[in-house]
Amino acid sequence: MNLHDEIRRQFRIIPYEADGVAGLCFEPFAALPLASIPWDALKREPDPRHRLEKSSHTRKVLSFEWTIEGLEGGPRTTRLYAKRARVRRTRRLLLTPFRPSKAQEEWRLGHAMLEAGIPTPLPVVYAERRRLGASSENFLVTLELEGAKSFYDWFKELRAKAEREQALRALARFVRAGHEKGFHHDDCATDHVFVEARAGGPPRMFFIDVDNGRLESPPSERLRVKNAFQLFRSMPPGGLTREEKSAFLQEFFLRDLSDAEFEKHLQRIERWREWKTRRKRLIKAFRGGAGT
Repeated sequence: MNLHDEIRRQFRIIPYEADGVAGLCFEPFAALPLASIPWDALKREPDPRHRLEKSSHTRKVLSFEWTIEGLEGGPRTTRLYAKRARVRRTRRLLLTPFRPSKAQEEWRLGHAMLEAGIPTPLPVVYAERRRLGASSENFLVTLELEGAKSFYDWFKELRAKAEREQALRALARFVRAGHEKGFHHDDCATDHVFVEARAGGPPRMFFIDVDNGRLESPPSERLRVKNAFQLFRSMPPGGLTREEKSAFLQEFFLRDLSDAEFEKHLQRIERWREWKTRRKRLIKAFRGGAGT
């Protein structure tokens, strides 16, 4: 049994409260000092205890080691990934009393995915800071996927044609299985699918960064094609050959594709690319006009 399953089996979910933030957590993480982590100082003053993974205007992701006490096999040290999201726009801040925070949504979705048998890192803490009902910042902590790497990094190491096509078929099966269970990842890029290679067996895959995902009814074919576009667009430099795209799409749609069907799917994927390009131009033009 892996650590994710051990924690779900052995520990209860309890209220989390520390340093003015509150939410839910598994019992061994109640003492985690989320608010006192040096979120904003890491770029200026590197801290050997914390590693900055991603940073943007509204979000930061960092990782650090944490020892989990109370496990049946004894204490175990693992790496945790903590995400902080801040609400900076006034309009969005005014809406936060009426909406769940990003962290709460991802906490709920992560646990629902695991219950449905869709692999994703286990969320162990979610918390938010609220003043007069408004949530200015929120936090989510997940367990490390030990020994796993992104599909992007895994795939770029493959050289043999047969290995690459086999990997693409495995990716297609994984994403299709999520669709069949009602899950749609809003940003299904190859760095949001992690791979755990297993000796003598097929690789195990996981969805990460699922905060804008949905777990409802199976997604429409339009959204399924969108996920195919996102995966193709985010492949390592050099992209995919026509044969590799065909291997993926045949497994993705679970049938042999005629030349006409294959071309039809490629055209639909291309329309998503064109739409994204137009959208970026419109946003750039709007921002440029607003700044004059």
